[in-house]
Amino acid sequence: MTFGREIDALASEIAQLAKHDPCVEVLTQIRGIGRYIAMLIIAEVGEVERFPSARHLCAWAGFTPRVWQARGAARLDRASLVWA
Repeated sequence: MTFGREIDALASEIAQLAKHDPCVEVLTQIRGIGRYIAMLIIAEVGEVERFPSARHLCAWAGFTPRVWQARGAARLDRASLVWA
């Protein structure tokens, strides 16, 4: 089996899994997110219930930047929450 056939077979399997996952349907409603990216997000995040709040999930994912200011200069930095 060539790599092209393997890739096609895996792409077909991913497409079938994506069709039956309600989370994929919700995520693909976000502009710019297709089935493959939605599946990647689901795999990377895992069980969303492990986050106490949406804010914790967003901070974990790096979607809530902090602004650091010193001597008139501002800098954006990735946010992080300290887990107790």
